Amino acid sequence: MTQPADLSRLRINRDEPSPEMRRGLKLSIYLFTGAAVMVGGFLLWSRGSGPVDVQATIVQISGSGSGAPAGISANGYVVAETKASVSSKVAGRLEDLFVTEP
Repeated sequence: MTQPADLSRLRINRDEPSPEMRRGLKLSIYLFTGAAVMVGGFLLWSRGSGPVDVQATIVQISGSGSGAPAGISANGYVVAETKASVSSKVAGRLEDLFVTEP
């Protein structure tokens, strides 16, 4: 009669992941990092304001005696911090638009 095989030494090493698991983990990390970089770049690009050209003129006030300053003149662009989207809640046809562009 044959002796049964000693199965007590057969173990599954669960401490170290298989090469397929390591490859999948690396791919997941690369994809997540790439997506995070793309989202971060898009957020930086979309939050950045356009070119701002501001010129200021310094006005020297002469002693007129009235105490009121003569004024300050400045040239430049105004850039809105937020944008509003206006839309209708119902579908329909616009008959009149009482807005004119300057």
